[in-house]
Amino acid sequence: MSYVDHAQSSYENVSKHVPESLRVYLPILPVMTLVGVFILYPIAQAIYSSFFAKSLLQPDQAEFVGLANYVEIWTDPDIHQVLWNTAIWVSVGSLAAIVLGFLMGWLLDEKLPYTSVASAIVLIPWVLPASSARRSGSSCSAALRASSTNCSCNWGSSTSTSSCWARRNCRCGRPSSG
Repeated sequence: MSYVDHAQSSYENVSKHVPESLRVYLPILPVMTLVGVFILYPIAQAIYSSFFAKSLLQPDQAEFVGLANYVEIWTDPDIHQVLWNTAIWVSVGSLAAIVLGFLMGWLLDEKLPYTSVASAIVLIPWVLPASSARRSGSSCSAALRASSTNCSCNWGSSTSTSSCWARRNCRCGRPSSG
């Protein structure tokens, strides 16, 4: 029995127990459940929390302040500039992503030289998992930049590129012995 046949028979078995008017919603029920749990619930929780003054260090000691948080935000003189900057970044970023996506799709669909190479390069982020990218050393340089010591690492013959290894064993241009 193929996957499609199995899915179809499962749907038919479940739909026998559901009224006809609700059957159309069965296929989207799993997606709507995930949307509710991971999108709608956090939004509702954020709105609810906005009416309280909380400390992240003591979240159980929340004081109800009503609309005072909103009054504080809207009376801040910088809020209009913040909203304007956000609108510009969102608009320009979205437009650029759409235009570049269409342009890339159009170019990859054309019969141009090296189109197959470009197609492979576009697929690398989906094919190469993040853990492989970390093993290749990309996170090591970020960890060194983020560390409080200002040093560049000379890895020598070492093959380990873990950021923890880099922080512990890289001291001003050479790996330490301990």
